[in-house]
Amino acid sequence: MNAKKLMLSPTRISAFLECPLKYKFVYVDRIGKFYYRPKPGNAFGGTIHRVLQGLHQPGAEQVSVGQLIENYRQAWVSMGYADTREEQEFKAAGEQILRSYVSLTPPKDVKTLFTEKMVKWDMEDFILAGRLDRLDEHPDGALEIIDYKSGRLSATEEEVRNDLAMSIYQFIVRRLNPGRRVFGSIYCLAGGVKASAELSEEELSEVDEGTHRVASAITGAEEYRPRRWEGCEECDFYRICAKQPWFRGEE
Repeated sequence: MNAKKLMLSPTRISAFLECPLKYKFVYVDRIGKFYYRPKPGNAFGGTIHRVLQGLHQPGAEQVSVGQLIENYRQAWVSMGYADTREEQEFKAAGEQILRSYVSLTPPKDVKTLFTEKMVKWDMEDFILAGRLDRLDEHPDGALEIIDYKSGRLSATEEEVRNDLAMSIYQFIVRRLNPGRRVFGSIYCLAGGVKASAELSEEELSEVDEGTHRVASAITGAEEYRPRRWEGCEECDFYRICAKQPWFRGEE
């Protein structure tokens, strides 16, 4: 029986590059659910995404700003916030974001093909996958990948071009739609800013090579060595690592 192919996504690749041991805990040992700590940014972003998914769902009826805010309040999840004050601050910020967002909705001649959908491409040795927030089709046939950033204030074309997730999304969508122009856009919801970039064939080749290198490193790893980095204390597994001699510098 053939072994199941490795599945790689921007989230999985980021986890491995940050710390191979973190990758092991989450995707090999699968113990993340026992250590996951709800965070305000995740809860807030999830609520915003659900509301925008409903707003742009193909076939969805147009709603007023008032109805959009009501949908947001109904979708709100009170989990991950330190206290009531922090929750109310995030909730108010979300309402302001959605009121401003209405002016950024796509023109009528731009068609939303789908929202919150997983796309995949078989790389032979592994499967490359990513969940798109939204995919729009323009009148000239071009496909625009939309990625929402709920807490981000600004972005530039260069930042979009160098974004790991957006690069992988463009690679997959281009492979699934040969001959069509594909570009990606990041919506910085908190700042009301949108930035776009289109990867060249050379840049897409770099994505191909880079993901293959990561896949080889993962499948060829005899052990998943931990890596100290600036995000250690925010990691869900910090209390595991903090007890280890190597983490304390004792060996």
